[in-house]
Amino acid sequence: MKRFALTALLLIPAVARASEGGAGPGTDFYVYLVDFLILAIPLALVAAPRIRRMLQQRHETVRQEIDEAQRLFEEAKNHLREAEARMQRFEEDAEALMEEFRRQGQAEREALVHEGIRITRKLEEDAEFRLSQEAKMARAAIVEALLARTFTLVEQRLAEQAYRPVSDRLVARLVDEVKA
Repeated sequence: MKRFALTALLLIPAVARASEGGAGPGTDFYVYLVDFLILAIPLALVAAPRIRRMLQQRHETVRQEIDEAQRLFEEAKNHLREAEARMQRFEEDAEALMEEFRRQGQAEREALVHEGIRITRKLEEDAEFRLSQEAKMARAAIVEALLARTFTLVEQRLAEQAYRPVSDRLVARLVDEVKA
């Protein structure tokens, strides 16, 4: 590579002289060649290693940046895979939670239905008991009212017939009727 660059530098004056259209090399050509060599050789000897070092450093810097970019890209891909895995686990966890909520809701619904049935039965039994108590109390009140009325009627009849003697048989019959 070094030889190719040096050869190219040496051929530039010849190409420039050839483009002038002269018949052959003249003294001007050799003057230009010597001037060129005086400038090109020290420049090649001094500048070429520095340019080479600079290009090598730039090459190393670019390589390091590429390596760093590839490393960061791999890290980003790993983070993306981890995030996707977390999202998958999150979706699975969310689905499991929703299923658990559905199951708990169903269990709660069933418990409420059973509690409602139990309370309904208890209310029905309580209502039946109260109705039967009210019916008993109503019967007792009716019986008491009938007895009071019966005794009132008996007293009235007895009072009307107080001057007549009452037979034991009539009293027994009245007592039996009252008992019935």
